[in-house]
Parts: sequence; C-alpha cells; structure tokens
Amino acid sequence: MFKNEKVSLFKVITFSAFYLQGVKWIKEKYGENLVIVRPGQRGYLDSIERAISSGDVVLIEQIEEELDPVLDPVLGRNTIKKGRAIKLGDKEVS
Repeated sequence: MFKNEKVSLFKVITFSAFYLQGVKWIKEKYGENLVIVRPGQRGYLDSIERAISSGDVVLIEQIEEELDPVLDPVLGRNTIKKGRAIKLGDKEVS
C-alpha cells in the first residue's frame, strides 16, 4: 500500500468514526422524538412533511452522493416569504 493510499484510508476511517459517533449522539439526545428516514424508503417524503409540520427533529440516514432535489429547500432552509412555510416537492409545509 502506498503512503497516499494509507492517508486516504485513514481519513475515511476517521470520518466514519466521527459520523457514527454523531449519529449515536443524535439518537440518544432526541430518543423517541426523533424521526428517522432513509431516501427511497416508502413514504419518506410524507414522514419528513409530517415531522416539519409538527416540529419534530428528522435524521436522514444512508444518504448517497446525490440527494433527491425535492429536499433542497429543506436542507437550505429556504422558507417562503408569506410565512414560515417551506416547499417540499409541490407542497408548502409549515
């Protein structure tokens, strides 16, 4: 294994450890009040919509390199001017 490969592997392992530690902390902090969804899971957008409407915390797990563009307004916190709504797909969720 070359030196650069060792460094890259170390970075991946370190990132993975921090990621898993962060997920564990979030799950412990919010417990049963946490809504956990995975892209591609049946009804995941509906689950996110309900969580936003009720003010629940959402954890999106198993994210790939590219995310469904419908989530862009949520991730960017792009609220709609006429209130505290956010656009999720073709719906305005508040």
